[in-house]
This record gives sequence, structure tokens and C-alpha cells, in this order.
Amino acid sequence: MCSIEGTTDDHISIEYYCNLNKFRGPDSTNTYIGREIQLGHNLLKISPNQEDIPQPFVTDKGNVLCYNGEIYGLGESTFDTEWLAKKIEEEGIESLGAGVNGMWAFAWYDIEKKELTLCRDHFGQKPLYYMIERVKDKDELYFSSTIIPLASTLRIQDASIDFHDTGVDTLKRNNGFNIGDETVYKNIKRIMPGEIIKITLNNKFTIKKDNLWNHDNNFNLFPNYMWNVEEFEHITKKAIKEVCSAPEIKKTVSLSGGLDSSLIASVGRDTGLSACSVSWENLNIGKKDPERHLLTQLELAKETCRMTKIDLSVTQIFHKQRVD
Repeated sequence: MCSIEGTTDDHISIEYYCNLNKFRGPDSTNTYIGREIQLGHNLLKISPNQEDIPQPFVTDKGNVLCYNGEIYGLGESTFDTEWLAKKIEEEGIESLGAGVNGMWAFAWYDIEKKELTLCRDHFGQKPLYYMIERVKDKDELYFSSTIIPLASTLRIQDASIDFHDTGVDTLKRNNGFNIGDETVYKNIKRIMPGEIIKITLNNKFTIKKDNLWNHDNNFNLFPNYMWNVEEFEHITKKAIKEVCSAPEIKKTVSLSGGLDSSLIASVGRDTGLSACSVSWENLNIGKKDPERHLLTQLELAKETCRMTKIDLSVTQIFHKQRVD
């Protein structure tokens, strides 16, 4: 997952924000502290970083990228964080609108312009939240991959924590999913998919909003899915093995008995991959009960692990017996 976080408020410790988001990136934590802004990054290692380049990433010009995501198709020898920083520095953030395949949420700090840009990929696969609060006659910016540090900041400041009725209602109607920029907190906004927010960091912030979709004239809603079978098999196996064999990082696949997880187990069986599954106990489930399929999950997981010769860890969940 990884996380990015940052604030212009020097009364808030960026290490505090990183600690609150540590569950998203337990492998390493790094920070950048400048005159106008503090940035933080928690890393979850899922692929090799040959040169061990940390984030936040500082370019030769002094600009800073704090990034969560992946740029596809760059090749094994290219570090995507460094590639993305160079792309933004030379061609601008709007250049990501077309011809760049990936998923991301990032903060880009232009040290000369004293401008911070927050951006998510076209479809918003990576989360990013922000808020701007007036503190002691000065605007302060706060952003994070999760809502937790921002809500915590409101409590620290004894700020008015107002819940957004529309945001709460939307979550209820959509089973916990909010399709807009609103959250349950009135103060906290969500960066929309493809959105670009540029904030000039002065006493009274200047905010400009744009969207990657406005700069993508070549996006094809109907791509050619007629893959060559052998080519697709090669790409799929290569991608799974790259993730499963990243050095010093143990990988586990959660086996559900379905095709996807079983395929990953099969391809990654020679990389040190392990597996986990769930055992449901003491359930008085009838044959027509919709939860009955869960009882077959463990047996399918055991069979997959037997065939692929990988270790299986089982978590048992006990329920009180139902009384009809």
C-alpha cells in the first residue's frame, strides 16, 4: 500500500502523521522537512528497489516528490519514483494525462514556485485526502493517504469537528463508498480521480484545480483486448514472479478457492510464496444458507497447496451456534 502525508503546520510533527499511517507501510519511514512544508512516506516493499532510493525523493533541482503507486511498463532497471519526478519536472504534471499507464497518489513540491501539487490517477485507485484550516490567522494545509491524521489534527487543535450530513447519507446509501469529494467530516475533502490541485504556499493559499482528463485527448475507452495468448501468459507469469520474489520480503497469498488466488499460488510456487486461508467452525449452516460456500474454502485451499507444494497457514474463526 504505502502512504504519503504532509503539512505546512510546523506545530504538527510529520513523524506523528507517519506513525498514524504506519500500518500502510511498515518497512521504512522517511521524511522531508522544508521551510514551507513537511512531507512523509511509509514504504511497503512489494518490488525491488535496486539503488535503495528513499522517499520523499528530492531531485537535483531541489523539487520533492512524495508518491504512492506504480508506473507500468518502465522495465526492470527503471525506478518509477525517479522516472515520475523527471517526467513532472521536464514536462509538467499535465503530461501525465496521456501516454502514462499507472496508478498513483502523489504530492509534488516545486521549491522555486513554493507550490504544492496533489494528484491522483485517472481512476483514483490510490486514496488521498486533504484539508485547509485557518490557524492563528494563517492558512495551513494537511494531507494524507488516510483520513486518520487529519481527523486527529482537528482533535488536537480543538477545532469544530462537524460531520457532513450529505457525506454520511451517501456512505449509507452506497454501502460505505463515497463517489464524491465529500467525506463524513465537513473539514476534510477527498482528491477526486484524476484531479490536480495546485496550492501556492503563502499566508493566504492560492488554489487552482484541474484534471488529467482535460489533458488526455488520446484516451481510448475501447482498447484492443485481443491479446496473443502466449504473450499474455508470459506477461502474467513475469508480473506475479516479480512481486513474489522481491528480496527480503515474504509474500503470502490469501486462498479463497477461486481462480485468481489459485493462479497466483501456482505461478509463485517456486519463489518462497506461502498461503493462508480461513476455517469456519461451529456453524449450524443449512444447505441453502448463502454462507455455506465458506465451508468449502479451506478444503480448496488445502488441495491447491498440496498440488503446488507451498505452506498453508489457517486462521480459525469460531461462531456461537445459531438458535432457530
